[in-house]
Amino acid sequence: MGFLLGIFLFAGVGFSPLHAEGDAYVPAVQNATLEPGFQISAESDLILSPLGDRKAQAMAEFVKAFIAEDDGDSEAALAAYLRVLDLDPTYSELAIKIALELARQGRVSDGINLLKDSIKAVPGKPMPLLCVAQLYSRFLKKPDLAEKYLREAIKVAPSVFAPWQELYDIKRSAGLAEQANAVLDEAAKSKTVNPEFWLNLAELASQPFLNETAKADPDLVARINGFLDKTREFGGDNTLLLGGVGDVLVITRQIEEAIPVYLKVAELKPKPEDPFIMRVLEKLGRCYLSLGQKADAIRIFEEITKANPDRQETREILGELYEQEGETGKALEHFSRGIDLENAQPEHFVRLANLMLEAKDSERAVEMLRKARAKFPDLPVIALRLAMTLSLAKQHDEALAMFETAKLELSDERPEAVNAEFYFSYGAAAEQAGKLDQAAELLKKTIELDPNFAEAYNYLGYMWIDKDLQLDEAGELIRRALEFDPENAAYLDSMGWFYFKKGEYEKALTELLRAAEKIVPADAVVFDHVGDTYHKLGKIADALIYWQKASALEPDNKTIAEKIEKVRTKVTSAPKSPADPGR
Repeated sequence: MGFLLGIFLFAGVGFSPLHAEGDAYVPAVQNATLEPGFQISAESDLILSPLGDRKAQAMAEFVKAFIAEDDGDSEAALAAYLRVLDLDPTYSELAIKIALELARQGRVSDGINLLKDSIKAVPGKPMPLLCVAQLYSRFLKKPDLAEKYLREAIKVAPSVFAPWQELYDIKRSAGLAEQANAVLDEAAKSKTVNPEFWLNLAELASQPFLNETAKADPDLVARINGFLDKTREFGGDNTLLLGGVGDVLVITRQIEEAIPVYLKVAELKPKPEDPFIMRVLEKLGRCYLSLGQKADAIRIFEEITKANPDRQETREILGELYEQEGETGKALEHFSRGIDLENAQPEHFVRLANLMLEAKDSERAVEMLRKARAKFPDLPVIALRLAMTLSLAKQHDEALAMFETAKLELSDERPEAVNAEFYFSYGAAAEQAGKLDQAAELLKKTIELDPNFAEAYNYLGYMWIDKDLQLDEAGELIRRALEFDPENAAYLDSMGWFYFKKGEYEKALTELLRAAEKIVPADAVVFDHVGDTYHKLGKIADALIYWQKASALEPDNKTIAEKIEKVRTKVTSAPKSPADPGR
């Protein structure tokens, strides 16, 4: 619509000729046939006064300007608007708009003169004075002249805050901190009962707190709180103002004090579907979080979600909170609904897949990463993540194929990523697939790339031991792992199992009991190994205790259940001794 950015309506400023003193309305002559040379003579009481005539001409020029602007002819529109103001400079709103447009075009002095004419025509209005000050300050870099007009604006309208703000900003931008603070001191002496004035003053005074490294000044905090008290005193239960009070309290790091203010807003307007209240509740939730009150924060964010179920931002916050609390199911529910997969980034897919794996739903995790792979086919890290997840889902052939694909893609785009970690994951997948020779080669490659990779030594050693392969070499690999991490429970279990396979059961028991004591969380495999070793040593009761511990952790493990049942059957079916009183 041109430089005025739309239709300018002169509401309430008396722009119509009907509004002017001495003006009269001349009705149009309709359906009349006029003879050549015919003239209509107006009665004397219908003739416009000079003032009315100028306003009528101003209206005509405004119409021309409006038409030109509508046609996209900004130059003609500007010229016509200037003629409007030349005929009648009392329209200060138009004068401000045109002055700013002139300044934008580099005609700052013309804009200032236009505003000065408006100020003379309509004295007592603060906004033209403020605009002149801004032109002097921001375009002509004349802060002294700017201050002159700002002081005049404050004089004519002391309860209007904008001139105070501008004056403060001029001082601050010039590095005159003391003078800027003096402006605050002057404003603080105001007798106005306008609550917005006091809230604006509080916001202005709180600017130093926006610097996160700035130390809180107790005197400044007390001063700001005084401004906030006046805001509440004069503003009453105005929720917009109370919300602003809460915001300033947060800015000034008074989180505990902000909470009851936000709660008051929610109490006065209990409509979480309202955008303003929703933002207030979100701020309240973040206040609880900053104080470590996660349960309260979750309650507030759940309230927002109940009223606004499709708000993704809140869903993601809840997902993060539930994930931190270990409530994977709820975290997954909120993340799933909080992420628009059409516009999601790779990390969103990976996060959802990880949550699905935590929830023991590897099939869904695979499906999620397949979607990511389809959406981001050029990201080899997605291929790698999919390969690892396919292995966890026991889709072994596809997992190994995807590892090879990831290897090729990474070699082309990110060769540094085909490292020891990569080969270790690839080797573990091959072992899970039963491809022991391939797994051994991949794990050896891991050690070749990183001779300090303790976990690779242990993995390869344990794999061989468990399958009764190359026991002596396997034992050396595990010893090497323990050199790097002597207290590692998994490595101690591997060493104990090595001794078990070698038939050295006392040594085995020593290492396995150390592993069982150290491992966190408890592990069924370690307890099972201890039980097997006790059994070999003929300590059946002890063996039964540890097998039962293992079974409690893995109740569906049929092998352990069979061991327990076999021992129990053997004990109950054994013949009783003559000394047995139950014989």
